[in-house]
Amino acid sequence: MSLKWKLGVAVLSAFLSVSASAGVISSVWSDNGHEYMLVEGQMTWDQANASLGSDWYLATITSAQEQSFIESAFGNLRGEFWLGGYQSEVGFTQAERVAGAADNWAWVTGEEFGGYDNWKVGEPNEWRGTKEDHLAVWNNGGSWDWYWNDEHGRSNIKGYIAEKGAYSVPEPGTLALLGLGLLGLGASRKMQK
Repeated sequence: MSLKWKLGVAVLSAFLSVSASAGVISSVWSDNGHEYMLVEGQMTWDQANASLGSDWYLATITSAQEQSFIESAFGNLRGEFWLGGYQSEVGFTQAERVAGAADNWAWVTGEEFGGYDNWKVGEPNEWRGTKEDHLAVWNNGGSWDWYWNDEHGRSNIKGYIAEKGAYSVPEPGTLALLGLGLLGLGASRKMQK
């Protein structure tokens, strides 16, 4: 066995043991070929979203079949977990947000939000007038059996569910570099004329 191979096995083993101890569980859904990962650890929605690379994004559940897969893959875990849904806050007052708690939701991937939902009865609700503009799924083994809940984005959530599939969400730095590249390309073409 070569030294490089031994080193690679050691690094992989260390990664897997860290992942397992950090509460990472993953599963592949054969219907769409996407991989789903549940990561335990308290963090805000923004922290969870920012922790993912360009191949992963907070999970978007767009069908009853996908919801069922999530429930079966992670059903033995209890707690509330972030998903990739958020509510646009542009141009709305707090009173308008409370009155329209079910309006203006979007997925991080740009997929249509609204073709399917699994809100608990009475949700979304901007609980007690609190701005709740991030989506979580909650499993307590009882009345909150994998239902969706609007949350305020803070770190009271147990973890998140991420998805790796056909969509990728560009990192903010990538978009900035793309924009600068396009500006440079436009400027060089203008100078050549």
